[in-house]
Amino acid sequence: MKIPFFDNQKLEITLMDFEPEADKTFLDEADQALTHFFKLKNEDRNSISDLVYKNCTDFLEAVDFDEADEPLRQIKDPNEIWNFIEPTEIYISRRDRRDHDIYIQIACECDCEQGHGLQLVFRQGKQLTRISSQDGHLTEADAYDIPDEKDELLSKFK
Repeated sequence: MKIPFFDNQKLEITLMDFEPEADKTFLDEADQALTHFFKLKNEDRNSISDLVYKNCTDFLEAVDFDEADEPLRQIKDPNEIWNFIEPTEIYISRRDRRDHDIYIQIACECDCEQGHGLQLVFRQGKQLTRISSQDGHLTEADAYDIPDEKDELLSKFK
């Protein structure tokens, strides 16, 4: 599918852990989430550049200096971070705890986190609710076993 959020780049979309008999509303909810997500454009991507750039700089500060990372350290405009990120696939899944909502997870290769990549997670395809390495968790709350209201991005979901 062409993804407007990434300049109409084509990405494969995979439904995760979908069991038709056990989750009769999954396909309808996934379709709604994709409809919302396909409305997000470049401007929406640029609106989260600060968060993605911060994720990158936090990682670079936590690891030993590597000369290969110098282009990332030279970024002046946070929107430039997208030059170092390559989306690879989209996964749609239902969160298995608390809200049991549908989340769209975008797996990306990222020059600043080459070992674990980057994931962008959108609740209901509407709003960014997580930026992290690709660890399989849909929320910070799940990753760190904290209440949803203590999850900074998830708690801002409207």
